[in-house]
Amino acid sequence: MAGPVAAEAEVELVPDLPGLGRALQAVAYPAQGRTTVGWDEFFGAARTAEMQREAEAALGTISRAAGELISTAAGVLDLAADGRLRKVAETVFPDLPPDETAGRIGELVTLLLALAALNSGAARWRHSWTGTAALVAPDGGPFDLAGPAALVGDPATVGAARERLEALGVDLEATGDAWPAGAAAGGTVVGGVVNLVVDGSRTDLLIVDTGLFLVPGLPRSRNGSAKRRLAQFAAADVPHQRNVAAPGSRFVPYAEVARLTQTRRTPKSWDLSLRDGGLLSLRTALDSDELPGGWAALDDAVAFLASTR
Repeated sequence: MAGPVAAEAEVELVPDLPGLGRALQAVAYPAQGRTTVGWDEFFGAARTAEMQREAEAALGTISRAAGELISTAAGVLDLAADGRLRKVAETVFPDLPPDETAGRIGELVTLLLALAALNSGAARWRHSWTGTAALVAPDGGPFDLAGPAALVGDPATVGAARERLEALGVDLEATGDAWPAGAAAGGTVVGGVVNLVVDGSRTDLLIVDTGLFLVPGLPRSRNGSAKRRLAQFAAADVPHQRNVAAPGSRFVPYAEVARLTQTRRTPKSWDLSLRDGGLLSLRTALDSDELPGGWAALDDAVAFLASTR
């Protein structure tokens, strides 16, 4: 029992079931700061949190492929309305046949609409001990997202889908804990390089799967501490908890990069043209060094930016 109990200790909601609920509260769920809820809400919160993680990853991928920040179901419907959603999906899944691509689009749209419905209070989960959990209206009545989701598949009927969703009380901008503009989009650190030169200043870099996290570098007199400091930032997940990073740190989502141009091969230098009109100049220096896998991660990021713009 030690493994499961420890794994559940971070859960903030305590299921309310006579006997078992009290036992869990005594063993795995300290009463302080916890809330006792029914099983529907307990399982619903866990299921919604998992959906949120899936949505954040999907929206990050869509944003990179579309070349703009897409952070809500409303943004995805905008892409569908002007016919770009299928093109984005074909970029993300280049090897899939058209019918499977359409299926992936349908799954994504259904996920985002369900999450928007939950976050806007238009729907809730109903747990079942013998079958699949169901998305229902607040009063427990039926809640149909299949119809609106199907309408999103055709640019000509996206408007009708919006009307039906509005009638259901779904706020397409309701993102819950989804990532805001400029955030790390639930990204994972995949590598790091110290002592680069960014816009003329010594800078350390964490390569995240959703963007580049720039940290003001240490002076040359403290060069021996640079890799250790950057590794600590990576372990602390600074793209999400930026207060632990150095003042002046900056996250640049890939979606904000309009174009990447390699300006020199030795030393390697790149110009990143940003969608807001800004320009970011990045080059390696003689004392540039990597965390394990850092150079390969940077090469992959550069190749991605060069191939998708």
